[in-house]
Amino acid sequence: MKKCVFVIVIFLFLFIFLSYEKASSWEDKKTHTLISEYAADSSTLRACSDSTEENCDYLKNVGIDNGLFERLKWGETQMFIKDWIKKGAELEDKIDWGFLALYGQMRASNHFHNPLKPWENAGLDDWFVVHLTGQSSLLWAQDGEIQALFPEGDWTWQKTREHYYFALTSEQQTEREEYFARTFRGLGHQMHLIQDKAVPYHVRNDVHPEEALGWKNVAGTSLFERWAKENYQLINTYATQPEFPSVTFDVFYNGLVPITQLIDTDQYDGTNPTENLAQGLAEYTNANFFSEHTIFAAERFSEGHRHYFPYPKESSTDLQNYINKLPETVIAEDGIIDSNIYIAKNGDGEMISRFVRPIYLSRDVYLNVSDPVIFKRAFYLDEECHREYTQKLIPRAVGYSAALLDYFFRGNIEISNIFLEPNQLETGFDNVTLSAKNISSDNEVMSEGTVCLVVKYEVAGQDQFQYIVKELQGTHSIPTADPPVEFVFDLSGSPIPIAATEVHICLVYKGQLGLEDGGIGVGYKKMNIIIGINAPEQYVYSIIDGTVIDGSYDVDGTTIETQTLKSIKAKIKNMAPDKPIQDGQIIAVAKYNKRIYYQPDLSVWALSEDNSSYSMSEPIDIPSLSSTEPTEFEFNFISNPIPVSITDLYLQVIFKGTIGNETDSTAIGVKDLNEPMHVAIINCTDRFYLDGVLRTAQEIRNNTNLLARVDLDGDGIASEYWEGEPYIDPFDYNIALGFSENYQELWDPFYTPLPPGGYGRIILLTDSDTHMALHHESVGDPYETIIGGYLLTSVTDQWVVDPDTGEPVFKNTIVYGFRGVGFHHFVARILYYPTYTGIYTADWPGLNPVPITP
Repeated sequence: MKKCVFVIVIFLFLFIFLSYEKASSWEDKKTHTLISEYAADSSTLRACSDSTEENCDYLKNVGIDNGLFERLKWGETQMFIKDWIKKGAELEDKIDWGFLALYGQMRASNHFHNPLKPWENAGLDDWFVVHLTGQSSLLWAQDGEIQALFPEGDWTWQKTREHYYFALTSEQQTEREEYFARTFRGLGHQMHLIQDKAVPYHVRNDVHPEEALGWKNVAGTSLFERWAKENYQLINTYATQPEFPSVTFDVFYNGLVPITQLIDTDQYDGTNPTENLAQGLAEYTNANFFSEHTIFAAERFSEGHRHYFPYPKESSTDLQNYINKLPETVIAEDGIIDSNIYIAKNGDGEMISRFVRPIYLSRDVYLNVSDPVIFKRAFYLDEECHREYTQKLIPRAVGYSAALLDYFFRGNIEISNIFLEPNQLETGFDNVTLSAKNISSDNEVMSEGTVCLVVKYEVAGQDQFQYIVKELQGTHSIPTADPPVEFVFDLSGSPIPIAATEVHICLVYKGQLGLEDGGIGVGYKKMNIIIGINAPEQYVYSIIDGTVIDGSYDVDGTTIETQTLKSIKAKIKNMAPDKPIQDGQIIAVAKYNKRIYYQPDLSVWALSEDNSSYSMSEPIDIPSLSSTEPTEFEFNFISNPIPVSITDLYLQVIFKGTIGNETDSTAIGVKDLNEPMHVAIINCTDRFYLDGVLRTAQEIRNNTNLLARVDLDGDGIASEYWEGEPYIDPFDYNIALGFSENYQELWDPFYTPLPPGGYGRIILLTDSDTHMALHHESVGDPYETIIGGYLLTSVTDQWVVDPDTGEPVFKNTIVYGFRGVGFHHFVARILYYPTYTGIYTADWPGLNPVPITP
């Protein structure tokens, strides 16, 4: 007989634990997965319904265009992101059947949290045949060492963070997909723990494996979780209106990430029940709902009993009116009309009309049994109670789960001023410069973390994306206020190919994020490198008067430096016919380094230091950008002019608008421009270079010997150029200039006139060596018209790679000087006889600046 009893006990023991997987919480394969799906659809991961909706489409920030319906492959399994989340929620209840003899091998034993106890003691501590214990789920969620001992292993918040970082920074697509799948599965595990706090059993220390055995309560009604499984279609009804928490994540408890606040904020202490959303879900459920074994627990059990809870209590209900209540008519699931009486919860927090139901004999118990505890046991939760509990609890289970997702993905970085800098051979982009600003919710700081650039690019004709990952050395912070911080990433070892047509720029921060150590922030931009930039019709991108070397003037109240470029002209073309560009804005950005030591007269022309700056033009609205004929634009930099004291100049043109079928898209083009070129035009006819000495015309006429040297016919009259004599007198001349590849273009007159002893200086931008055509006509005698052509070699002031050593060297264009004027190139009209040897080193007087003729 004893042996038979022993076998029965062992069988019952094993059957209970075999069933525990099914009875440990909301049913894993239906209820948990449905709640998780609705939570994902209510979180920042959801797809935006229109362009004005906020807090949505987060997945596009990490390059996942299909949102929750992106397929991710891990091993042999490929599923939607949404399904990976649901899989994690399901597997959090997984039992390793090989360890059924040890209750400690069931994850569900760690899914309980009593908010009225210290967190270290708030886990399961109940009896059902044997003593059942477990760690508080609030701690379990972040205890990797303990989780590693259980079936399925470590799916803590911290491990899920690791998976997310690897997903963002892996260079292989298969690895990225796997770690993204792990990330979303891990979030499913974490959401499961939140959802369990909307189950009264799990916050009131009420273990319930008998539910899986099909046991029912005293009136034959299925217990709460089994009923929810059988009526899972109600989840679709109640989950559509999630209730989001208003808890704050500013609590730091024993090194735990503040997701603890979604479960327990330590506000409810057993005296202050409430229905507000500023508390943890465990606090709300514990204070406002009964579990099957804790109905009227405040009156049935003494303090210290494992099932004692101060609320809800008798005074929270209308139990005192029970005797006088009339039955309510209810249509049961079998279609039979029942007349029932329900006790309502009408105080101390949440209002619930069908809160608990008395059994048919409860009146007799009340009248005939003097023990009030026995009377309190004569109540149960029927289907209508379950329905009303579910109606209250499911919206919070969804909302609190969605809040967990929002908190996980809250680290947002705004990246701007992205600049791709091509190398000297223009085979690839060697440097990526960008500005970063922390725009995370609640202004949570990003301090003392690592910063990593991830570039995903596509080259036309290739099937797969390629990745470049570059981490900056040291620790970095990203500010929440302007100005944003600038980061420069050197990709010279693995540049972005110049042939790349689609480039995704992702900035990944990992470090302190608010109170979370190891938080992650992400900034993301997708760019199509499909804009072609070429010189305008008149060949130079910009040209200004450089004779004024100091001073400023006002434009609409803005002070403008004289030696600045206020506009840039360029021909722009869409280089990708299969990606139409339309309905957007186009802007130009000039990136450069400022010379630290520079004088406007070029008397100081020192090497540049790393002093990166930008100038941005005003936007231009465009209906489209042709892929057949380039369009010339003039970009206005008047409010943010480009100084001429610069090196390493690049022009980037950015389009924002519709590209193909994608709205709010970006296309760029980059051009390495030469640095500003100073060209001087000088009228040196104020002097005559005679026999190696500078003379004035009057000085020559006043000296018989000097006059004889230039009066070749001896008639005492100088400057008879028609007789073949040298012309010694000063004269004005008008000048027009043009720039092209072949001298053919002339601009309008620049100087009308340029007087003797005067000089003009222009500053221009080109993208290569430039041919300058010069047409000048004298004013009065002597009559002369001269058309000349000059090759202006490009001004290159930037870092280049030495082809012999492979080391970076700074190429600095030489500045020349003549008559006190600095320039890179010059043209001068000089009078001399009989030879000009030594003329440039002669003791010339200074010149007078002449501005360009308006």
